Amino acid sequence: MTLAGVMLPITSVFAADEPIKKTSVGEVRVGVDPDNPDPNNPDNPDGSKDILSLVKVPDLKFKSVSVEQLATGQQTLPLTSNTVTDKPVKNEPAGNASDGNNQGLLNITDYRGNGAGWKLEAQAGELKNAAGQKLAGSLLLAGVAKTDETDNNPTAISQAELVLEGSGVQVWNAASGQGQGRNTGVFTSADTVLKLSQNTAAYGGKYQTAITWTLTNAPA
Repeated sequence: MTLAGVMLPITSVFAADEPIKKTSVGEVRVGVDPDNPDPNNPDNPDGSKDILSLVKVPDLKFKSVSVEQLATGQQTLPLTSNTVTDKPVKNEPAGNASDGNNQGLLNITDYRGNGAGWKLEAQAGELKNAAGQKLAGSLLLAGVAKTDETDNNPTAISQAELVLEGSGVQVWNAASGQGQGRNTGVFTSADTVLKLSQNTAAYGGKYQTAITWTLTNAPA
């Protein structure tokens, strides 16, 4: 889903048995002072309640790191906000990662009325800068479910580690009879981290990765 220019409420709606996907962004700066974050560039997400829907997915911005720190060893960088800036992945035609919100919200609604359950997976792409240079590592997602959102609460959100350029990993699962109504998770805690592998030849700049969230009606 791409929103360009005017922001309109658009929702990915479950149809037939095809997976539903949205893409958000994880971002980190290398070679800048970690105490001086980028200016905010908020977006305004919206969604609806139709059928089985993946309504909102969170953008993730992590603490910056110096080139020297990255050269000395692996770095674990906590989440600092949910506001990321445009490029090299966010809102770019090639990346098309325009779905993420700046509130840290993950939202799934299930109004099918059959209690079939569902499964949500996430997959991280390459973490790259505007020149295409990449960093290796993983994303550790640590979200918290809001238990007052539904009468049929799904299981707790899994602490999922996404290897950059790796396979999809289950984040949330609603077994049969669970997850009906509105289900909301929050990803605002510093327990969500970006782990960067040691790199003695890292280039400074802004790096982003596309995070693809896939909702299916096949609970684990």
